[in-house]
Amino acid sequence: MAAAALRKQCAINYDNILKRKKAKLEELKRTFARAEGVGLPEDAKRLSREAVARGRARHQSKVDEMQEIVDEMIANREHRIDQMMARFLRGLFRFRLMRSALP
Repeated sequence: MAAAALRKQCAINYDNILKRKKAKLEELKRTFARAEGVGLPEDAKRLSREAVARGRARHQSKVDEMQEIVDEMIANREHRIDQMMARFLRGLFRFRLMRSALP
């Protein structure tokens, strides 16, 4: 029973992390869309077209990287929760083993 409750809490924590990652991804997408739609600011007009393109490519690579992270987190959700459980249970076992060895 306790293991089921622990797994449920690990799943809730994992889903909260995933929710924050998705929010960050949406924020990056909105920022990128806003930058694409507005055109160049006055300061950027002095920059070469190549420099502006590099800046946009850099931002797009951040969006792509965050999208990969979110996709991987969704695809491997159960495995990652299992890993979290295993780490916690190993630590708990070690603690109990050390405590039982005390006089």
